[in-house]
Formats: sequence, structure tokens, C-alpha cells
Amino acid sequence: MTSRRSVLGGAGVATLALPFLRLLERPAQAATAPKRIIFFATPNGTNLTTYWPTAWSGFPEILKPLEPMKQKLLVMRGIDSKTSEKKDSSGALPRNHALSYPDLLTGWQPPVGTASTYGGPVDLSLDQAIANSIGGQTQFKSLQLGVGTSKHTGFWLLSAGQGQIMFPENSPTKMHDRLFAALMPQVPTGPDPMAVKRLANRKSMLDFVKDDLTRLRCALGSEERPKFDAHLGAVRDLENQLAFTVKGAGAGCQKPVMGTATDFRTTGKNQMDILVRALACDLTRVGVIQWSSGASDIVYDWLGMTAGHHNIAHRLGGMPVATAAAMTTKIENWYASQFFYLCDQLDRITDVDGRTLLDNTAVVWTHEQQEGASHNMRDMPWVIAGSCGGFFSTGKAVPFKGVAHNRMLVTLARAMGMQVNSFGDPDFAGPPLAEIMA
Repeated sequence: MTSRRSVLGGAGVATLALPFLRLLERPAQAATAPKRIIFFATPNGTNLTTYWPTAWSGFPEILKPLEPMKQKLLVMRGIDSKTSEKKDSSGALPRNHALSYPDLLTGWQPPVGTASTYGGPVDLSLDQAIANSIGGQTQFKSLQLGVGTSKHTGFWLLSAGQGQIMFPENSPTKMHDRLFAALMPQVPTGPDPMAVKRLANRKSMLDFVKDDLTRLRCALGSEERPKFDAHLGAVRDLENQLAFTVKGAGAGCQKPVMGTATDFRTTGKNQMDILVRALACDLTRVGVIQWSSGASDIVYDWLGMTAGHHNIAHRLGGMPVATAAAMTTKIENWYASQFFYLCDQLDRITDVDGRTLLDNTAVVWTHEQQEGASHNMRDMPWVIAGSCGGFFSTGKAVPFKGVAHNRMLVTLARAMGMQVNSFGDPDFAGPPLAEIMA
């Protein structure tokens, strides 16, 4: 058996080529691929009229971008975030944005703070519970990537434990360097000539470990070499997409790349590319990509809109109901196209067991609310792409009738190997959702 030490001359190759090192070390029998999970969270509400597929043969407008992969999808509705409508400690029936994301992945209503606001987490969010269960098998227990998220302490989504809010990393460059550029020199931040010279001589991580990668490639079988080449090519493409500029150094001190990942759309694409590559390299098996934040008021100007998302959701300024509904549909259709991009990239990569990364992953699209104007969290939409290694029975729409979303959290935990019978508030405990399990 070929050992890692006999193949590698530098530790950086392990980060880039981990899946292929495993090919050298595993026995000849068929490999078992790890399970993975991604949470894809979008703000405000949806439009159930244009979301729900009345016939599986033709998707409505919101989900239309997902139709090409419908056999790998589960589309659901009728799941209630009952924790958000539980009377709080003051005896009030809460309904606002300070509850929407905070209870979504924790399954707990956050406690009342001051002046009718809500406090920090009661417990872990599901992503962190899963990460604690399986995270020791990878370099990173979990990754949290943001696209224009804020650090508003009232609208948080993720929790590392009681009172421990987690905020995603909004910078693709920082995330990329954290994951893939451990051996690369630091990007200079000043305009002095020496810094510019170092920047001009800055090499790709692949160039730093070129000889080691060549030896590893030779040690692989002929069937694995094309996959290895494609993998390294994707890493180099990602490096080229993440531009950086030395402030004050002039236009000549800038890589010739697609963009600097500063606008919402480019940032989102780069974050998704990074997350896909992190899973492909088995750097992590748990990821979250959060688009904007609770009560988001981002303006989707590329969709021809001038009003902010939150204003549209609440139909502020006398906006007609039909106009707001049409805009919501358009926004949700765009998010569906981003979800498709992420899933499609996973589906293009062959996993160690011959299936695709998507087949061995559950990509879970969650919403902050069902309907923004009323802060309604009943009849919530959920979409899962991928079967998580055969755990889910895909290719269908499942209409539930008022089941607590805590049961969805239990189901997702079970999919990732956690032997749990409840998650979050025990008042809403229940068995996993057998209707979507294989």
C-alpha cells in the first residue's frame, strides 16, 4: 500500500488532494462515501401560489429553475415552525423577525429580552449539532458562508450553544485563503514598491506544491488521473476568480480575473464555488450559506427592482398585493436558480463511491418565513436536493399538514447519522418524517 509520507513532500498537498490520498490508502473494495449536508437559507417569505407544484410534471414559476433535477428533489410544505408561535414567558404570542431565523435551526424560541425583544440562543443550531457529531473526521467541523449578511444580534440564524450566536464569513477571499491557501504568502495590503513586487511574484498554491502533486498523480491509477486533473483545474479556476487589488498600487497591480467578489451576485457564486470545492476536498461535511439576513432589505436591482426586499414583503408604500406577490415570485425564482447552481455543481463531481457529491449530500433550502407581511411561519416551504446517501426518497412533492418543524430537524439529524428522537423544544418532539425517508 502506498503511504502518504512516500508520496508527499509538503503538507499543502494534503489540503488539495485529500480525496485522492484516500484512493491510495483504501482497500480495493468499493469505497463508502461520507454523507454531507448544506443549509441554504434565504430571507423574508415566499409566494406559495407560485411555489407549490400541483403536478410533478410541470414546476411553477418559483421552482422552474429546479425542474431539470426534479428526480433528485423533495419539495415540501405544511411544516409549521410551532416554536415561533408558542406564547413567550411574558404570556404574549410573538410574531416578528426576531423569532424567524433564531428558531429555524435551533428548534427553540429565543427567550424574551428587553423591551419585547428576544435574546440569544437557547441551544445549538442543527448544523453545529451535526458538526459536533461528525466534525472530527475532517479538517473543519463546519463552514458558515455569508452573502451580505449582517451582525444584527436579533436576526441571527446559527448558534454554537446557549447564548453563542454565530455569524457567517462574508468574504470569499478570506474563506478561500482559510481553506486552500495555507502555504501561500499573505496578500499585501499596502502600496509600497516591495509589496507590489511580492504581489507580482505571488504564485498559486498549486505552483508551490507542483512536484508533490506530480508524484501523487503518478501513484494514482489511470482511471483516477483525469478526475485528479479536473479537481486541480477547478481549484485553479477558483483562485483565478477571486481577484485582489493592492490599494493605491494602480491598475497594473490586479489579477486579470472575472471580478473582485464585492457585489451580491458574484459574492454568492464565489461562496458556492468555495463550498462545493471544500466538500469535494473533504475539508468539511457540514456547510451553511446564508443569503443576506433576517428582515433583509436588499434591493434586487439586477431583477429590475427599486424597492427593498423587506418593503416588498410588507407591501409598504401602498404597494398593491398583486405587485408584491409578483416581485416575491421573481426574487424567489432567482434564489431557486442559485440553489440549482449549487446543486448542479455538486452533481457534476463524482464521489469516491461512483455516485455524485449531490447524491451523497442533503442540500436543504430553508426560508426565514412563509409570508413576510404577516410574519407567518405556518405552512413553511422546505426543499431538499440529494438523497444524502440514499436516506431520502426524492423525486416528489410532499404536502404535510401542520407538522412541527422540529420533526424536520430530527429527520435531517438522522440523515447525518445522529441517533436522536427529538431536537429543540421538547414540547414539539416527534418522530422523523417517514414520508420523505427511503
